[in-house]
This record gives sequence, C-alpha cells and structure tokens, in this order.
Amino acid sequence: MPIEKTQPPIAVSSAFGGLALYRLSYALQATYVGLDPDGSEICEHVSFNEDIKRFGGNLYIFPLMRNSVSWQRCFDGRQQRTMRFSNGDLEIELLAPQSHKLDHYLNSYPLYDRRLPALLSVFNRLFGDASVLDIGGNILDTIALMRLGGVRLSRSISVDASLEFYKYARFNLEKNRAYFGDSEIVWGFVGAEEDRGNVTARNGTGNVWDLHRHGAARSLLEPRCVNFSDLAPAGTDLVKTDLDGYDHVVIRQNLAWLKRWKPMLWVEAQIEDRADISAWSNVLLALADDFPYVAVFDNFGFCLCAGTMIDKWNVVLDLIGIGARYKANESKLGLPRFYYLDILFVPRHREYVFQEFIGQLPEMADVMPPTSRFEPALEDYHEQVG
Repeated sequence: MPIEKTQPPIAVSSAFGGLALYRLSYALQATYVGLDPDGSEICEHVSFNEDIKRFGGNLYIFPLMRNSVSWQRCFDGRQQRTMRFSNGDLEIELLAPQSHKLDHYLNSYPLYDRRLPALLSVFNRLFGDASVLDIGGNILDTIALMRLGGVRLSRSISVDASLEFYKYARFNLEKNRAYFGDSEIVWGFVGAEEDRGNVTARNGTGNVWDLHRHGAARSLLEPRCVNFSDLAPAGTDLVKTDLDGYDHVVIRQNLAWLKRWKPMLWVEAQIEDRADISAWSNVLLALADDFPYVAVFDNFGFCLCAGTMIDKWNVVLDLIGIGARYKANESKLGLPRFYYLDILFVPRHREYVFQEFIGQLPEMADVMPPTSRFEPALEDYHEQVG
C-alpha cells in the first residue's frame, strides 16, 4: 500500500517486510516462540510483538525510513501480462493484470478506445495542447493510447481507487517516462465518503466492495476521497470518467465545478436498473444549458447518435436503456454488441471541436448537418472565446 514519507508514525500490532528496531529492554523480556499454549502453530514474529506490547512497548511503522523497492515486487506474485502497442515509430509497453483484455479488444474492435484520442487530436489542431482529468485511470491505458495517437497533453491526472490499478499505473509511468512525462497518478476515490470502500480489480476493471476493517488499517487500505476541485482547481480541457456505473453520481457531486470550468466530458453510462435511467435523465437536465452538444458511442467505439442536447435527449436515454437490457440478458443470449455507452458532452465554447470531430467519423457522414450551418466562422469564433 502507498505510504508517504511525510506521514506520522502508524501504530500497529505487528509488521513485516522491513527493518525492525527494538528497545532491548522490551525485546529481552519477549519470547520468540511459534506455538501457542495448546501446542498449535502460530507466527512466532507476531507472538514476539504481542509480548513486547504486553510488557509496555509500542510498535509503529516509521514512514520516514521507507525504503525503495522494485515496482515488480508490488504485485504480490500474481500473474501479469505485458502488452505492446505501436503506431508508426511510437511504441509503448504496458504491464497489466492477467485478466486485462485491452490488447484483445484493440485487435478485435478497430474503433475501441480510439475515439477519445481522435477528439483530442481535433482539439490540438484548433486550440493547442490539452489538459486531461482521467477518472478511473486503470493501468494508465487511456493516456497511453492518447500518446500513441499523437495527442499533445499539457497535463494529465489519472485517478483510480483500486490499489492494484494504482500500482500498475505507477509502474507503467516509470517504465515509459519518455511518453508520459510528468503525468500525475493519484490513488483516490472520487465520490462521497459514505460510498468509499476498498476497490478490487476483477476482469480488467474496478469494483467497489465493503471493507470490513476499522481504525488505522482501514485508513491505510482505503483511497483518500477527492473531488474535481482538489484535482484540478483551475479547471481542465477534458474530463473522462470510467467508473462502472458510478459516473452519474460523480457528475452530480461535481456539477458546480463542471459548470464553472466547462470542460468537454467523456463519461461512461453503465446502469443496473430503472433508478439509474432516472438518474441519467437528471444528469442530462443538469448539463443541458452548459453542454448543449452530445454524442453517444457504444462500448466498442461506434457513434450511435450526435447532435444538440435538445434534439437527442430522448434518443440518449433510449440508448442507455437498450444497453441495460443487453447487459441484463447476457447470461441467456451471449455477449451483447454493447452493454454500456460512452457519452460525449461538449460546452458551447468548444462547438467547433465537436463539429469537426463528428464530421470526420465515417458512420456519421450522412447524418450530421454540413459545417456551414454552424456560425460564426472559425476565425470569428476564436476571437470571441480567445
């Protein structure tokens, strides 16, 4: 688990994996025995530390003396896989859990995870380098694919509540410094304190489950709670969320920040029941004034609809509901074509990014209105928004 050197000493009953310093007066009184009074085997180190506490000593982890360790040692001996991705002369190698399927999806679905880099490439062309807040950063794959797509980033912050994914992201950052530069990796939970639990990685994604621990151990094992204001107090150009059904909660909780800074939003809509459809309806209503443009992609990257929020409101909600029905019947009918959506919300001052991005998608060629319908001209637009 990540322990910063600036943390105060952490009281423990026993600890392993480092250098231990004992006061001799306590150590000489304690017994180092691997049997309990009934003759059953126990851990002799733990019983030794329990004796020291019984005789009046106290045991602590001392963060200032934290040593350095190879990142490979942080994965607890679990099987991993190395994935290599390339684009022309660019190549990135990522370490991932054995269950991670990113390379399979990229090989099987030509559009998978390619549309977000394409959006930011348009932003680069019109406005320059982009800053990105990546909520649900996983193994740092989102930023890796942006870099491979030639996207220029002025800053990127990737946040994940899974300790395992945080470790992989940190390792991949250190391994690919030439590509990731000073990308920031945060072990944090973006959401309400009452929803915070440990997040376990399973099948290449993160799932929240209740952690039945208390006291200091709980605070060490749980990610800290953060919000968008903590992570990007001066705003950002794009926020991407991938939180397996928790996205609409995070949008609602950070709505004031979103309305103030008006970044482009790329969010996952994955729902479990009708209550979630109602929640997404409320999200659309809350964003409509400040984010008037919307586009919807299935989870493999195909654009299902795009246009103004006022025109596409009901279509978006219908598509969310269809995704939910696909997912609910997966066990009976096999793998669905899509079971969640990626939804792009674009503020008014990024209208031209939206128009150019959607206009270059082959599947939208006969659907979207011609660029000439969007006024004012791009030069005047730049003057207006700076």
